Amino acid sequence: MTHEELVGNIKISEYSVLQIEDYHISAYQEVALFSEHRDPFDRFLLATSFSEKIPIITSDEKFMLYPKIQIILNRL
Repeated sequence: MTHEELVGNIKISEYSVLQIEDYHISAYQEVALFSEHRDPFDRFLLATSFSEKIPIITSDEKFMLYPKIQIILNRL
């Protein structure tokens, strides 16, 4: 899928793209660091979810380690 197709699909589906803000980066410190889940990008997604108060949909059960963040576990 090209970038243009992705942007078009986002517009059609009425989703919006969330811009990275300074407070997302600051919230990174609020996300616990677990030895069994050290992925920095995952932690940034969690920090963004935490600061925006929006859930994360994931199939990664390690996300369930974070009780402050609403996780929707997709078990497909």
